[in-house]
Amino acid sequence: ATMSDENYLYIIENGLIDGQEVHKVNAVRETISKECLSQLMEQGYIDDRGFVELYMQGKAKLEDITELNINLRDVLDEEDVYLEYQKEDNDERKARATELYKAVVLQGDEEKEKSKQRVFDKYLDEMNCKYLELFINLGTLDYEDLYGIMSGKEWIEAFQKGEISEDFFAKLQEHSLISTEDIKKNGRTLDIEIRLWEEGKVSSGELRNIGIPVEELLFMCEQGKIRGTRIGEILSKEEIKKYERQIISNYTYGMYDTIRPALAAYNSNIINRDRTIEIIKAMRIPSPQVASLCEEGLLDGTKIAELRYKGVLSKGQFKKLKEKGLVSDEQEIEVANNLTPEEMLKELEANGCTKIESMEEILSKLSVKGQQGQRTQGNGKSFNKRILNPIKRHQILEILGTDTIVSTPENGFNGYQAFLNPKLGIAVLEKLFRKDRQGEVKQSYGDATYICEIGKYIQVSGQSKREVRDFMNVEGSANGNVSIINHTPQWGEKLIKAIQTVNPDIMIEKNNGEITSISRGATNLNIDIKELNKIISLMSKGELSISLEEYE
Repeated sequence: ATMSDENYLYIIENGLIDGQEVHKVNAVRETISKECLSQLMEQGYIDDRGFVELYMQGKAKLEDITELNINLRDVLDEEDVYLEYQKEDNDERKARATELYKAVVLQGDEEKEKSKQRVFDKYLDEMNCKYLELFINLGTLDYEDLYGIMSGKEWIEAFQKGEISEDFFAKLQEHSLISTEDIKKNGRTLDIEIRLWEEGKVSSGELRNIGIPVEELLFMCEQGKIRGTRIGEILSKEEIKKYERQIISNYTYGMYDTIRPALAAYNSNIINRDRTIEIIKAMRIPSPQVASLCEEGLLDGTKIAELRYKGVLSKGQFKKLKEKGLVSDEQEIEVANNLTPEEMLKELEANGCTKIESMEEILSKLSVKGQQGQRTQGNGKSFNKRILNPIKRHQILEILGTDTIVSTPENGFNGYQAFLNPKLGIAVLEKLFRKDRQGEVKQSYGDATYICEIGKYIQVSGQSKREVRDFMNVEGSANGNVSIINHTPQWGEKLIKAIQTVNPDIMIEKNNGEITSISRGATNLNIDIKELNKIISLMSKGELSISLEEYE
């Protein structure tokens, strides 16, 4: 057992060992070199089948087959592989049998067809379902080869007897080898049906066609067997209405009295989500524990974002879940877009924004000093700087449906106002006035206007100035979520185009250059189109540009 390969080779080559002794030595040696194997076969001590056994014991290597020109096709067949799989607790030998079978037998389409025929011959002799499953998994057979071999009833019986695995049974149904009618007639395998349905391989209609009573579905929901309580997708509207009292009653009085099933219920569309949030909050579960349950897959990303904006998840825990890829930016923005005005304002105020009630309030926050409309250029000539009237910019935003105005935090876009427009689903960051170095209030004419999704501004409003500016892409080109326009006479026209860019759901119809209607999806928005066109037209002609002196 401990002699070197060189010594073992010498003994073999010189006939100093007989066949029985070779067998004993091979049994105790950890590995046998290619040179020794070659001499053992040349001297007749082992044959091709003996080589297979040494390989199965891990003493020979797969590459030795080619290098030693060993022909194993006559000594390794499907039955040999199958017998290895029949042995208990022998995963290493099973893996080696699979490796050898694929390397030696399944060489080209012709060999695969021969192997397939041998599998069928064996099946026809023994009616062995395990045999078929094995060679489906190894690649000799395709699921298409099983059509007509056995009936759905026979497959179901084989599964119930434990002759085939659950995964194989699921695949048989996925490939229509077992029909819904077969299951209805010959016994249900409900857990598998639920799993196939959750994986999208069985439709809700097919699942219901099996004939599962609603009461049983509700019970499975209670036990957590239906992940995420997607029961609402299975029940008809009539059934939901019929069982609503029972569902809500069970839900309120103990069916979902702990956090895990409560979160699962929250993920469904059958139970009132606001009520669920109230119950979850009442449990006073620490945010890290809720986050841990979210990581188990109880909630999709949108629902996780809702928990964050509803105050169940802390910002810190939510950020960790986002970093792990459980919530996308798009899912968070979708939730933020659909907050109520009160929820939006609460979130913005928590991020350092302050609600502004009127234009006077904007000005009252600045110390207004006397200004001179005349300015002197470098050549000594005086000029009267004309700019776009900020009041008219504000008026356009009002006409379009601005709901709330907030000041931006000092660590964000200092001096800007955020005009929130839930009707259009956008936020406009606009700077109407600014201070000079002497603290005098001036109209803003050199600052850009930023237009983004309302939910996106809510999301970034509490971030640092650098992060906000990175998102807003202050270099001047839109980044897909933000459009940037400047204070030119075409500001109104550019604003309309920017709104469509940021929110593709907004449709703006025009005729001869004038707006005729503004709609969101299929809903026409109630906007004073006539007044909007009037201001945009006057603005584009430069008639709303006034001097600083005139404005003051």
